[in-house]
Amino acid sequence: MHKRTVFRLSALVIAFCLLLTYGGAKPIMAYWVDMGYWEDLSHFEDRGHNETQCDWVDRGHWEDQGHWEDQGHWEDQGHWEDQGHWKELGYYDDQGWWEDHGQWVDQGEWEDQGHWEDQGQWVGEWVWVDAGYWDYYYEWDESVQRTVKVWYWVDTSYWDYLEYWESDWVWISNWVWVSNEVWVPSMVWISNPVWVHTGWEWVPNKVWVKNMVWIKNMVWIPNEVWVPDLKWECTQVWVPNLVWVEQIEWRSNMVWVDDLQAPTGSITASASVVYGPNATVDLTFTSSDTGGSGLQDMKIEDSNGRTTGFTGITSSYADWPLGSAAGTKTITVTYRDGDGNIRKYSVDVTVKIDTTPPSIVLYQLPAYSMNNPLVVSWLPLQDESGIDEVIVTYTKNGGPENSLIPVGDSVTLYVSDGEQYTFKVVAKDGAGNLSNPRTTSTITDQIKPTAELRLDMPQYPNAKNPQPNDLVQNDWIEMYAGGTDSNGIAEVKLEAQADGGAWTQVGSIHGNNKATVTHGKTYTFRNWAKDPAGNWSTPVSSSNVRVQLYQHYSGTAGKSFTYRLAPGMTAEQIKWVTDAVKAWNATGIVTIVETPDPNSPNLITIADFKMDACGDYSPGILGGFTIRVDTVQDTGFCWQPGTVAHELGHALGLEDMEWGSIQLMGYQRDRRAIITPQPWDIEGVRTKWQP
Repeated sequence: MHKRTVFRLSALVIAFCLLLTYGGAKPIMAYWVDMGYWEDLSHFEDRGHNETQCDWVDRGHWEDQGHWEDQGHWEDQGHWEDQGHWKELGYYDDQGWWEDHGQWVDQGEWEDQGHWEDQGQWVGEWVWVDAGYWDYYYEWDESVQRTVKVWYWVDTSYWDYLEYWESDWVWISNWVWVSNEVWVPSMVWISNPVWVHTGWEWVPNKVWVKNMVWIKNMVWIPNEVWVPDLKWECTQVWVPNLVWVEQIEWRSNMVWVDDLQAPTGSITASASVVYGPNATVDLTFTSSDTGGSGLQDMKIEDSNGRTTGFTGITSSYADWPLGSAAGTKTITVTYRDGDGNIRKYSVDVTVKIDTTPPSIVLYQLPAYSMNNPLVVSWLPLQDESGIDEVIVTYTKNGGPENSLIPVGDSVTLYVSDGEQYTFKVVAKDGAGNLSNPRTTSTITDQIKPTAELRLDMPQYPNAKNPQPNDLVQNDWIEMYAGGTDSNGIAEVKLEAQADGGAWTQVGSIHGNNKATVTHGKTYTFRNWAKDPAGNWSTPVSSSNVRVQLYQHYSGTAGKSFTYRLAPGMTAEQIKWVTDAVKAWNATGIVTIVETPDPNSPNLITIADFKMDACGDYSPGILGGFTIRVDTVQDTGFCWQPGTVAHELGHALGLEDMEWGSIQLMGYQRDRRAIITPQPWDIEGVRTKWQP
């Protein structure tokens, strides 16, 4: 516990404040006033003594009785031909101490060797401490025409709890037991047999063909054993004896009176070199005051004699004039605080005179425009004071002059067809000199181009006018879209109409375009052409085109088919046929059944035939339709399970689909993956037999 007393030196503060005097506009002196107080930091100090309490302590040690074990590995350069295994050989070894080779287990108990400690408290009282300090603020005094300090008392009084070491104060005892437990060992030996690995024995259940080499890797296997060493050991126990230690310290509270520090700051200019005549510069200021009286005002002046006088604090000043003469100009700023302290900072700016107008090159416009938009660009040349601004105006059909705002080294104007535009461009340098004006004119193009459209269908190359019901075997039609114009063709717009519906855009490339089409629909196509001036042509249209996925044979009829196998077919070939028949029957559109009758209607004869192709078909042979399959190539490119199903598609009335790479009837299919009818194959049979 501790006690403290507090004494505020309020009277001393008042006495120091009476010493403050002013001489003119500044105080005569400034000093620190110490408004600290005495604080009692005393405390109770325990000056007790140690008592010896001895006991037996086991100071034994662990002894490593491990052994080296070979943990190498076999390096195998061959292979085993049987299923034998290695058997681990070893024994249990009791590695205890004395008669037993286990481990020591401590079965002792804890004994409390603590002591009683008095944790009582002193009884004190609350006392009101009257404390405070003098502070000040600034205000304008009309009688002396200056800012003066006004002092006032700041009350910091408070209640304090005082404790004294006097005869009338009583210590209230509150004894508490402080535990100090010590372990008293009672060692008992527990046996712990340890497995000792001695090696591996191979149980011959397999034969090692090549030589195995054992790579040795000796590793130490630790076996820690406790070796007891009981000794008598004494423990020092502290007996408390509390004594009061007095320690008085002075707490300082320094207050600064008056401000003798000048303010700080800076001045920077927007450029170190400017061009005239009539050059100006932007100024930037920073300022601060750490003396306590605060910033009051500032003054700007230069070597030409221009000054603002003392005005309020500002952070910037725009377009400070530097005069019309060349040379270095010094601009100075003076900062002043509330106690009249001042400090100056300066910056130099060099003025150069530039009276040479800048030059500018304007790119000439072509005889026609892009309609939306028209771009006018120029190239400013190097100027001593740099290019400060480019002024752009234009007239339309000789009308009034209009202004444009440049973006970089160009302007953009949206114009109309058939109008005449004249542009004028003037450059201004950093000294305000203007260049000679440059002009350029253009008349927009309003003559329409002529459009062209040509359908290049796969089975009718370069056919310009396909007839109605022409058939296509793919899901797109290729068309050439273009036109003619004296200024060229900039863009085309290719549109399609399906079954008399809405027109939709399907292409915009000047040249070959592909339009996606749908089976069973009739299409009309038209093309618009646009020249570089934005003029669109009158559209040109194609004839109607009926889109079908396949060309069908006309020689077969009906939805029921029979098939028979020619003599000499292998079991593998027969499986190809039966799998393909099941796949086509699964579509629910046709029915194919096996028959031994060579005169059966709609008969499909399937035979083995050695040839260069994967397979082929012959309508009308042997009284019906004949399919032949080359078994020599059944594991190569052809992959015969899919070839048989493909050839059956021909017997059902379908032609090859050269461009359908993902269909069974397509040449470009993945022949190993696609071995059954795909959606378009099924659609082709449906349109043949269920129109």
